[in-house]
Amino acid sequence: MSAKRKTLKSLLEENTQLRARLQETEDTIRAIQEGEVDALVMRGSSGEKAFTLKGADYSYRVILETMREGAATLADNGMILYCNNRLAELLNTPQEKIVGSFLQQHVSTSDHEAVGDILQKDSMSTEIRIKAKSREVPVLVSTSFVDLGETRAIVIIMTDLSKQKKFEEALRSLTYELLITEASERRRISEYLHGNICQSLGVAKMRLQHLHGLASKSSLRAPLHDISTMVDDAITHIRSLLTDICPSVLYELGLSDALQWLADEISKNYALPIRYNCVGKLSRFDEETRILLFQTTKELLMNIVKHAKANTAFISARMTGSSIRIQVQDDGIGFDPFKKNTPSDYGGFGLFNVRERLHYLGGHMHIASEQGMGTSITITAPCKLKKKRRVPKKKSYL
Repeated sequence: MSAKRKTLKSLLEENTQLRARLQETEDTIRAIQEGEVDALVMRGSSGEKAFTLKGADYSYRVILETMREGAATLADNGMILYCNNRLAELLNTPQEKIVGSFLQQHVSTSDHEAVGDILQKDSMSTEIRIKAKSREVPVLVSTSFVDLGETRAIVIIMTDLSKQKKFEEALRSLTYELLITEASERRRISEYLHGNICQSLGVAKMRLQHLHGLASKSSLRAPLHDISTMVDDAITHIRSLLTDICPSVLYELGLSDALQWLADEISKNYALPIRYNCVGKLSRFDEETRILLFQTTKELLMNIVKHAKANTAFISARMTGSSIRIQVQDDGIGFDPFKKNTPSDYGGFGLFNVRERLHYLGGHMHIASEQGMGTSITITAPCKLKKKRRVPKKKSYL
């Protein structure tokens, strides 16, 4: 056999071997891609080493499938490329029907704008409501992007907020009930002080005055005068306490007059000029709403007194459809309402309380403020009209 024929034969054999190795390599790559390979054994200068492939991938898949948060991978246009079992549970939809659909299809219509942000921003965290058959589920969505070379994918994690929202609602309900209970207890104490202590002191004052007249030439005249003065002081203090605990104007004359009285009292006691303006006639509210709006306005005014360093304040109230809107303004130092935490030196927790109370009633609060430019806070609450109840006028012995 000539050398040329031998060379051709060896080349053919080498080509056959290379094809076999290429086919083996392709089969290996396919098996790796499809998750059929557990490990690879590689020879190196230090001997053979085993590299686990399926095990590593499997552990990540186990984490995704067993985690209590919903997880999904999205394309740039919002198409869902993958979702785990938990997300399927949250959406109450089989996985095979979710994959290939678009995120927008599973999100409440009111949150479609948020979906746009999810698909465009590099990373974010926001609350949305997803549709689960006949109900909507509140979830916290966290997103990030994964670079896949020529394209990229969006990874989202959804945390069910249903229990948290129920807890928050229960907390709001409890806060509201405490407010109403406190107001009821204040009124009960006020009525007791007025109907018992004040009346007793009033009778004692009249008798002392009578005795004082009888003892015009007696050495008892001066002590009786001193005692009468002490009774007068006690009556004055109790009047002030009654006003602070439960102003009767709130129950007897309605919200508008109560707000005017509040403005006058704070102006007088704290030397802060407060103007009050009521546009139109305020409808008669149920007791709970009236108490809430009065206490809220008082809290906002006291914030101005304590923290705003204002020269003047202004209150306006008006009916807007089926709601009432009360605006409290000042020309004080102002603050940044967009900070994550409202500054404690402007009554941060108090403002949080106001917001929570209003939210329970179905109302809301809007804050407009700027450093050095004063503050304007607007509270809005729905009117809960009830049949007018006559409040009997009580006789005063003071």
